[in-house]
Amino acid sequence: MTVAFLVENPSAEPVTIRGTRMTWDAGLKSVRVQLARPIVGVDEGEMFGYFSDDIDADHVLPTRGAVIPANGAIRVAAEMHLRPGADSGHVTGLRFLTDGPLGTLRTTTLPVGVGMMAPDVKSC
Repeated sequence: MTVAFLVENPSAEPVTIRGTRMTWDAGLKSVRVQLARPIVGVDEGEMFGYFSDDIDADHVLPTRGAVIPANGAIRVAAEMHLRPGADSGHVTGLRFLTDGPLGTLRTTTLPVGVGMMAPDVKSC
C-alpha cells in the first residue's frame, strides 16, 4: 500500500536533498520512498493506494538531488510492504540528508505516523 504526504520547507532558502530514508516498525518488511512535486488542487490526505495511481511520471523527483523550494513543499510517497504473518505495520520516521553550511551535510528526522493493516484484520 502507498500513502503520500507533504513535507514543507518553511525557510526562505531552497533545501537540496542528498539522501532519503524511512524508518519503520517490525510489522513492515520494507518501505520504498518516492519524492514528487505536489499536484495543485489535490488534497494530500486523499493520496493512498498504489504507486502507479499516486505518482505521475512528470511529477517524480530524484531521491538524491531533489530541491524543496523556499517556502515550498514536496510530496513523499511511501510504499509499505507487510512482513509475512504481520497484522499491521507503520512508518515511524523520515530522515533527510541535506546540504548544510560550508559544504557540510545535515541530518533532519521528521516523525511520521502512517501505517497499514492486513486485509483480514477487523480492528486495531
